[in-house]
Amino acid sequence: MKKNRLILLNLSLFLMLIPSVNGQVDTNQLTKDSLTNEAGWDLKLYQQDLETYDKFKTELAVYPLTLSAFPVKNYDYAVLSTSATFDENRHTYIRLNIGDYPDFNSDSSRIAGSLIFQIDELKTNENTFVQSRNWPYLTAQGTFQVDIHPFDWVFLETPDKNAYFMVNMKLFDLKQGKQVVIFPNPDGSFTYKQY
Repeated sequence: MKKNRLILLNLSLFLMLIPSVNGQVDTNQLTKDSLTNEAGWDLKLYQQDLETYDKFKTELAVYPLTLSAFPVKNYDYAVLSTSATFDENRHTYIRLNIGDYPDFNSDSSRIAGSLIFQIDELKTNENTFVQSRNWPYLTAQGTFQVDIHPFDWVFLETPDKNAYFMVNMKLFDLKQGKQVVIFPNPDGSFTYKQY
């Protein structure tokens, strides 16, 4: 009986050492461990990224943050970005959605945040890059060239689902609403709404 109590006590102490948040494994700690432990890195994926980033360096140079290969732990994470143009109240908008899938085989997806630009008759060019390599973080960046003003943006969602857009150095905390609407002005400034 004493031996069983000792085993149970040791097991309880061991379980207390496993990082957790609300009874779930703390993915922040897993990420830290995987980045500091070279043994867990997926070197095939790293080599693939080195080759891809080198091959497409001109195309990737349009983004606000430089894209570099870095080693990561093997992971199973599928990300998404979609864009669509729509009309509402006699104005034309383009919506950029950033999100992920529960798994690679899923037909359903989750939108973590939407960035919407009022474009009306303006000429536009949009580039979006969603990065799965930062799993369990969801990261994306892009450019939105409106003929009157360029917009650079970055998106980040943490494992606890706190999400942010930064557009031309204006920070949007998506706790205030997951849709950010940008209204470009001819003088290069912009106004916004958040829903």
